[in-house]
Amino acid sequence: MQAEALIILVALFMGPTSGDGQTYIFQKPTFSKIESCEQYVIENQNELYIYLSAQYKTLPAIFPSLFYCMSGDEFKKRFKPKPKSKKDIGI
Repeated sequence: MQAEALIILVALFMGPTSGDGQTYIFQKPTFSKIESCEQYVIENQNELYIYLSAQYKTLPAIFPSLFYCMSGDEFKKRFKPKPKSKKDIGI
């Protein structure tokens, strides 16, 4: 029997923020299947845009975001921090 994976919804906010987009991890809802998460995004896309625009304080301007449904392990692989170079290490 395979253990059920916890699927999380992650967004890259593409509004006027520093960098290439801010990563937002939704604490709720969580999903047991990728398909359920993807369907949630399809059905609630406009509300998700508004919610994220509110979180990043851009309202009344509403900006699109890129949404990803993934397991915690997939998230760690995709968004793992870049390793520090030896130049970045202070003594």
